[in-house]
Amino acid sequence: MTKQQARKNRLKKIKLLVFIWVIFIMAVGAGVFLYIKNYKKIKDAVDKKNNKIYETNSIPEVNELMGTYLKALTECDQETLMKCTTDPSAFMDMTDYKNRADKVRGYSDINCYTVEGLNDSDIICFVIAKVTLKDVESTPKDIICSYLVKQDGKYVIDSGLSTEKIDFMNEKIREKDIQALYKKVKADEDKCLKEDETLRKFYEEIGNGGNKTEDISKKKTEEMSEEKSEDKSEEKSKK
Repeated sequence: MTKQQARKNRLKKIKLLVFIWVIFIMAVGAGVFLYIKNYKKIKDAVDKKNNKIYETNSIPEVNELMGTYLKALTECDQETLMKCTTDPSAFMDMTDYKNRADKVRGYSDINCYTVEGLNDSDIICFVIAKVTLKDVESTPKDIICSYLVKQDGKYVIDSGLSTEKIDFMNEKIREKDIQALYKKVKADEDKCLKEDETLRKFYEEIGNGGNKTEDISKKKTEEMSEEKSEDKSEEKSKK
């Protein structure tokens, strides 16, 4: 075999390898594209299979809204907070929010669990995130419940809830799947309390560890759960 033939053979092999790699990269790229394109369908299928009443991180716009809102809370960003809600006047006086921001320094690992709201396009969003607290070493999980509505084509937090919507939210909170989320957060909080002296000290200083966020607090949820249990007990006794 001449040197020229050997060179041609090497070039053929190189071209073949390049062709194979191009096909491989195109196949991987197509797979990633299809996965992203069908992400919501995949999530819906998984949630349906798991028989949950909620969907997990299925609406990017909602995740972005809640992430922006929580960041604005910790930074006392009045302008952004006003854009995130239906009633900007709720943030005219930032005194309480500044006091809150002095204790709650940030959120991370944010996950949104969404349930259909009372009206078309309305959403109830349960956000579970790790919260960074002042002078606290651990980052316990926290849960925040918000009612979202469409305004000018975008989701915002309904800051002027009607009694009907509040009752509907409370009804959803009592659902087994949602209670499981609250219990998951409570278990993580209890674990952090047991292991972290700085967290125990923080809760002692503020007087009520379950009152560090707005909306429907864990304490309120636990009270509603207890009421539900009492109602069931009364029904059994009547029977």
